[in-house]
Amino acid sequence: MPDKKNDEIISDFFLIFLLNCNNILLSKIKLLKIVFLGNAKV
Repeated sequence: MPDKKNDEIISDFFLIFLLNCNNILLSKIKLLKIVFLGNAKV
């Protein structure tokens, strides 16, 4: 039972880690788009 609980904690941590990476990637893509669009307009 303790092993199962530990695995659940690890999987939860991994999910949070993946979500954070996804959010960082999305924000970087948004920044790149803003920079690209800004340069295209000029």
